[in-house]
Amino acid sequence: MPTIKFYPKKQGIVKYAVGPQFLISYVDDYMPYYMLSSSQPMYPVRELRRQFGFGLNNSLNFTISKHLYAGMEATLGILYYDSFNDNTQYNNYNDDVVGIDLNQSFSAGFSIGCRF
Repeated sequence: MPTIKFYPKKQGIVKYAVGPQFLISYVDDYMPYYMLSSSQPMYPVRELRRQFGFGLNNSLNFTISKHLYAGMEATLGILYYDSFNDNTQYNNYNDDVVGIDLNQSFSAGFSIGCRF
């Protein structure tokens, strides 16, 4: 998920950054169990899932000591394309609005590391 970060204020021990983040995903995904009819057993569906979207990333980094840092980040955005939506029989998103495939996206993370 490539991100362009802008640091709006003078940086010190605490660093705040904000910027656009692009979501590009291409993974094997297992869907929930489906049953084609009552006489057939349930089975998992494995599909190649592709997603594309955009979000706004916020990150906060703390310099704990000269060689130690900790960071948090969160991204809130929109998925413009999700290949799971192409399967109309099992579309779990936007069932109420026909023809709209926009979905929400949220990610969060925490990191701690050593500086050299």
